[in-house]
Amino acid sequence: MSGPKLTEAELEERRKAELKKQIEERRRQIKEATDKYHEAENEIKNIRKSILRDRSDIVAMAKATPGIEWIADRIAEIKSEYAGKLFKLTERAHGTEAEDILRNAAAIRREAEALEAAYDKDEELAKCFDQIMEHFQKIRDHKEFEENATEIGKTKANQSTFIDINYELELNKISEKVSNDLKESAKEAINKLSEMLDSDCIAEKDAEAMRNHIKEITTAASEGDSALKISIGMYKGAMAGQESLEKRIRKFEELYKTYKADYALFINTKNAMRKRKIPVKPRRAKGFKSIEDLENYIQVQSEEITRINEQNEKRKLINEVMHKYDYKMCEDIVFHEDEAGSHLICQHESDGTAIHYHMDESEGIMIEVVGLEKEKTKKAQKVSAKRIENDKLDESEKEDLYSKQTEFCGIFTQMAEDLEESGLNLKVQTKNVPDKKHSKKIVMLESEEEYVPEAEEVVIRTGTGTKKTDVTTKQKERAIGKT
Repeated sequence: MSGPKLTEAELEERRKAELKKQIEERRRQIKEATDKYHEAENEIKNIRKSILRDRSDIVAMAKATPGIEWIADRIAEIKSEYAGKLFKLTERAHGTEAEDILRNAAAIRREAEALEAAYDKDEELAKCFDQIMEHFQKIRDHKEFEENATEIGKTKANQSTFIDINYELELNKISEKVSNDLKESAKEAINKLSEMLDSDCIAEKDAEAMRNHIKEITTAASEGDSALKISIGMYKGAMAGQESLEKRIRKFEELYKTYKADYALFINTKNAMRKRKIPVKPRRAKGFKSIEDLENYIQVQSEEITRINEQNEKRKLINEVMHKYDYKMCEDIVFHEDEAGSHLICQHESDGTAIHYHMDESEGIMIEVVGLEKEKTKKAQKVSAKRIENDKLDESEKEDLYSKQTEFCGIFTQMAEDLEESGLNLKVQTKNVPDKKHSKKIVMLESEEEYVPEAEEVVIRTGTGTKKTDVTTKQKERAIGKT
């Protein structure tokens, strides 16, 4: 019976156990590599921050001094050029194989060190700073210089702290309203919070809490000692205990490193048997609302890795068996932009037909014989195939495909046995006898341009678990000829 069939394809437990071991070993290797890459990224980010903060007190004073503001602007432009190049290094895709990731980590580290050396030796930059210092030397009334320095908070030349100059200015302006001890405590708190906010690995929920603490401290300072003491006490409370903000940041960073490693494995697994490779583009850390959000995402992503790896193994076994019966290796096709599951075409070597497999997101596989055509297109697109349904075929085409269904009927039982011997058990749920009403064609769209897939990630629905569309009903409809 070789009309369309709906089956459940389940791997042997032995094969599942082997796949699990393979996944864990690949995960370990990729995690070690991505951790090294993360270290390289952090080094680059520190170089970038160092450049942006380099002698920023002098730049700020120059910006506030009539006649040399343009020099401060030019310094900012030069710094921005170097910072931009360093930022691009951290935006590179690091790959999905452990060896590639390690090689790319070494490459971006070398390029960053070269940029840092170039910055240190930049002649135009050195000339700009010399001009500023020469101008200050010529100022007769040094009181003006001192006032400028006080106005920006006398920030240290090496900018070892990250305190936001705007916040410090606010505290300086209200210094007469609060005691010196509380003022210093407020500065320390804002400085600490600013440093923490400068982290690239921080959940939006925690970042919002830190911004609120800064706002509360600066507002309370304008009201006097009593209000400021309460605000600083609330800040200290948030920094203490098992769920302190600092501990949450460290926990989030470790989780994010796990996410990035698993994301590389996720894309690696998805690309394993695809011609159109998906690019590696993990979500930014600040794209996760909370630690809990990230933990949930990691769990679901891990489940998806296991599921896709098992699908790949099924596809590998199908390829091996189909090859015995003169069918080419299965090829991915896409009918709709947002379709669920995956569609595979195994083209016959000579007779212009193919076997169409529709694998859903669990263990369901719909199998049908189809005619095959090719069509040239100019524009590259995600959709790579289209259906020609039964009512669009003429009688001779229907008759020819009916005979192909009958031929396939003669080998299907043996194919199923071959698959079972290989470790893939097909449990036929719906059988259909050959019939002209099941005749249909698939047109493969071959674009002149190369299609570049967009980045992908696991889709999470509200609550927990992956977002899965019920394709089983659709498969059943196709299997009995309703669509």
